[in-house]
Amino acid sequence: MAEACAITETAAFITDELQHYLVEAGKFKIFDRKSLDAIYSERDFPYYSGDVDDDSMVSIGKMLGANIVITGDISGSGNSHRLNLKALDVQTGELVVTAREPL
Repeated sequence: MAEACAITETAAFITDELQHYLVEAGKFKIFDRKSLDAIYSERDFPYYSGDVDDDSMVSIGKMLGANIVITGDISGSGNSHRLNLKALDVQTGELVVTAREPL
């Protein structure tokens, strides 16, 4: 249970840092979790199940007027974890870029 809590804290930290740097760059519009929560619930996306697929994210991005949607997760177990990010083109659904970073 402590490992899950540590992973959740790490994910929150990484999300905050990434959001900070994207906003500081001045080239991106960031939608916060509250905005996304409202959209998920309004459109009946399976957000609360914890399993939002790429197609759902692309659809949400279109509703928000985004060009690119960035999604990510933390995978692994024990002392070995990795941050996985991917950027999806909202118009085509194409995977534009991926990034992986050990934690």
